[in-house]
Amino acid sequence: MNGLFRADWIRLGHRRTLQIIVIAIPLMAATFFLLGFRSTDIQFYFDEATERAQLTDSFSQQGMSDADVKAQVDEIIDQERASYDQMRLQVEATRATYAFPASVLTLFTSSTVVYLFGMLLLTSATLGDEFGWGTIRTSLLASSDRGRWLAARFMLLGGVAVVALAALLLLSFVLPFAISAVVGQLPQPPPVNIGALAVVVGGILVTALALVGFGAAATLVMRSGSLSLVAALVYVLVETAVVGLLGRLEPFRPADFFGDGKPAGPLVWVLNLFPVHAFEALLSAGTQVAVQPPYDTGGVIPALSDAYLPLATLAGWAVIFVAVAMIRFRRMDIAE
Repeated sequence: MNGLFRADWIRLGHRRTLQIIVIAIPLMAATFFLLGFRSTDIQFYFDEATERAQLTDSFSQQGMSDADVKAQVDEIIDQERASYDQMRLQVEATRATYAFPASVLTLFTSSTVVYLFGMLLLTSATLGDEFGWGTIRTSLLASSDRGRWLAARFMLLGGVAVVALAALLLLSFVLPFAISAVVGQLPQPPPVNIGALAVVVGGILVTALALVGFGAAATLVMRSGSLSLVAALVYVLVETAVVGLLGRLEPFRPADFFGDGKPAGPLVWVLNLFPVHAFEALLSAGTQVAVQPPYDTGGVIPALSDAYLPLATLAGWAVIFVAVAMIRFRRMDIAE
């Protein structure tokens, strides 16, 4: 097994396409993080003297008494000042989420899709190219045990998923200090729930492994990496439609689904058995518990326990997809 793993590592490591995918994941994550911070660079300027003078002239021309003019102007100025102060506080609170350790969640929130799509693309490319280039038969001549060969490929892809995730964690630590060196000290980060943060990061890794399994199973079934990407997109659309329809039924209805304040239905947990919905539920519950929103959203903060079933669902689907890929690979005819 170790020999197969090392051979795969050496052989795949020389493919330019795979190198580009692996390098692009942290580069795009860093780009999204820095662009997100750049969007918070908003300058608030309130020229109270000019605004007061303009309001005074406007009200005076309407024939109002000096006392009424002063009262009206003071009221409007106080409201505008309070509005500017509120916007400034919101921007500062948002900027604080780019400081470590809150930056971990901020970076993953903006780059999770890139990371997960990169792993799906990597899986589809590594297995799909074996059929497209006709190298699968040669590889199996060197190792006739198909199960061991595919297990080594899963080990390689799982290792890449872990390394890519570690790279993102490193970026979430380094980038805030780089920003501070350029623009000055960042605001104090909000309190971080380390346990919830670990659940989010672990859930993203489990989701990546589930996508590796899905990509492998779909590629082996259709003998094409590109078709497996299409299959993933179709599945997401189908599940979104099915979950949306189920959510309208009273037993499956989430809490406050229509903004009417009604409690959740007794079977709402069934929705978390769907992998895409499970990932969304895990990310929503984990992120809201890990770091409080920068401003009041008016919503109810969920409990961390809301992420446990989605996490178990994703782990279960990962096992199912890997098993399907193994069974398919053992039984398929390989004529390439």
